[in-house]
Amino acid sequence: MAHIYHLTEYPGTGEFPFTMGPATVEGAFHEHAHDFVELVVILRGSGRHVINGRTYDCGAGDVYVFSPGSTHAFEKARGLTMVNIMFTPEAILIADSGLRRMPGYQALFGLSNAIGDRFRCMMNVSGDRLPRVRRLLEELAVEYESRRPGYRSLIRATMTGLVVLMCRLYGEDSAAAVVSRPRRIMAEVAGYIEGRLDEEITVEKLMRLSGMSRRHLFRMFNRNFGMPPVRYIMEKRLDHAAGLLASTGMSVTQVGFSSGFSDSNYFARQFKRKYHVPPKEFRIRRRVISDY
Repeated sequence: MAHIYHLTEYPGTGEFPFTMGPATVEGAFHEHAHDFVELVVILRGSGRHVINGRTYDCGAGDVYVFSPGSTHAFEKARGLTMVNIMFTPEAILIADSGLRRMPGYQALFGLSNAIGDRFRCMMNVSGDRLPRVRRLLEELAVEYESRRPGYRSLIRATMTGLVVLMCRLYGEDSAAAVVSRPRRIMAEVAGYIEGRLDEEITVEKLMRLSGMSRRHLFRMFNRNFGMPPVRYIMEKRLDHAAGLLASTGMSVTQVGFSSGFSDSNYFARQFKRKYHVPPKEFRIRRRVISDY
């Protein structure tokens, strides 16, 4: 059974859910999973990466995004050197950057990778792309290790920039990643939803956007998100509302309207159903801690 790593095991992640560091593997590294998102960038060396039970060759420039629950291990590694970044996207990536609207973001961070299915959250940034990625990794490492005043803000900004760069490559550059047509369509649908959470989103609109029948659309949502479209939209509205409550001074009513809820009482009920506390109490508990 795969060992499960928890983000809270790493010092300081209780207040700021981010940690990073270099790693080198020779031979093998045991199968494991996490309760956080891990971004792995391989800088040099070679080996085999066993992901969700399937084996892939790996080397310099390979990038992997592991969502909670995905398992992976290394074998036959020779000087395999990498940078591991472990974080919670909702708390680290800048919410108003438009990032979640990008199909590349949805393909890497939004769509599921079922156990046994071919792993799709990987890409390659070798050639002239790798130095750009290295520079951002070095900037992150300097801020993380120095902990100078404002380091959290710079980590958020740099991480958002790094993820935007990777999402552009994944979504636009076939040399960086080969994306199947169904996965690309679902990533576009998810990005469409993220960009219109304050609007009415109907199943009919999603059918027209995807070119799918109702039955096929529901099947694809269940396969990629583990839930039907209407529930997925609700979950995204509530996630968006939680982000606004934690990072803005908007009133609870304004947060509800901005997240697509026309009835503030209905919003409060749905929010409490998911987060187990009313919106006002959630804000008190989860407001982003300012840097000094």
